[in-house]
Amino acid sequence: MTENKKEKFIGRLTFLGAVFGMLIVGGVIYYLLIQNKTNHTSGDVSISEQAHFEAIAGYDAEIRHDPEDLQAYYNRAMSKFNLGHYTAAIRDFDNVIQLFEGKPNLRGGNGNLLYLAYANRGVSRSNLEQYSAAIEDYSVALRLDASAYPYYMRAWARYHLGERFGALLDCDRAVELDPNNSNAYWYRGRIKSDLGNQFDAISDYNIAIQIDPGHGEAYLSRALAKEKLGHSNAAADDFDRATELADKVRNTKLKDKIFDARNPYAKYFRSE
Repeated sequence: MTENKKEKFIGRLTFLGAVFGMLIVGGVIYYLLIQNKTNHTSGDVSISEQAHFEAIAGYDAEIRHDPEDLQAYYNRAMSKFNLGHYTAAIRDFDNVIQLFEGKPNLRGGNGNLLYLAYANRGVSRSNLEQYSAAIEDYSVALRLDASAYPYYMRAWARYHLGERFGALLDCDRAVELDPNNSNAYWYRGRIKSDLGNQFDAISDYNIAIQIDPGHGEAYLSRALAKEKLGHSNAAADDFDRATELADKVRNTKLKDKIFDARNPYAKYFRSE
């Protein structure tokens, strides 16, 4: 083998090794995201921020090598999503959807990826407060796969648009499809609380906490419902538990919510 051929051969091996390595990382991310499908936590995945940046660089290389690599586009979108780069994530979800539309033959073994692209583009849009567009995405996802995840995420978007009864129906359907989904019960409890039904809301929060004892948001919501009923001591216990859980996972957003809930006028004095 000539030196030139050796160099080309080594170069190809190096490239294939890099691609193979990123496919492994991608597979881990994809697996975690599939798990997240039934226990949504705003896209959080147990991968460090640096790992997401490294993964994105790898997906960039895969896409340059194969501009029609659906999995690479989807994985890159989810890495961007988990970094909070929702607009950039939407562009990659768009790429997945457009590739499916342009090449119907790709649907054979990738139908679930199309469903996930619509569902998680909807979540990205919800995070950008584009609730009407998010609802459209969730509705398409439901036509592809009528599972709990798009139902309770659509409920959350409807809730923010003031469509309380439509949101409640979506939560009911999500609970029917996945009785072990803590978020579906938590969302439904939030809606019931807004509709003035604190006792039923607390029942839903109880179930959410039973399913997921680490659900800090459910503890906070239950505390607020108990406060509305005048059960101050029981509410204080839930506030304390929510704070412990927020500290445990270093959830500063939840801690701010708890602080504001316990100090209703504090937010007016907080610096921007």
